[in-house]
Amino acid sequence: MAKPLETCQREIGKRVVEFFEKKLKELERCERKVLSGDVAGPCPDLVSAQNIAKFDLRAHAKICNKCGGANKVCGGGDDRTPAEIGFVPSCPGVTIPGGASCAAPIATVDDITTCANCVSEFKVDCLDAALVPALNAYPPECNAVP
Repeated sequence: MAKPLETCQREIGKRVVEFFEKKLKELERCERKVLSGDVAGPCPDLVSAQNIAKFDLRAHAKICNKCGGANKVCGGGDDRTPAEIGFVPSCPGVTIPGGASCAAPIATVDDITTCANCVSEFKVDCLDAALVPALNAYPPECNAVP
């Protein structure tokens, strides 16, 4: 059986990958509709945006369940520390296209989930823009090196 710390670390990696894949699929679903003329766009549409928000909340809850201490909830003082988990002390200074910068200090498990989500959003949005140039101009924010 994996040690609790390893379980926490694996959960972070697993949820980051899962969020990335699910968001990319939601964008693809929406963009197929736009390209076929079924909807006007832009993507994500309302349904896709709601699904992406659900993926984010689910990832956060699952990470907190494995890294949030005995109560399995982020906050409350019994969480693992970012240093204990092996996470960097600050989130990379990349900016989500059309959105906020990810740059922020990382002091809690909540900060880890926020950073992981932000960097994943940046990577998905940049990849998506490159994959569907007919719908998306490549954002200048994507030229940043994380």
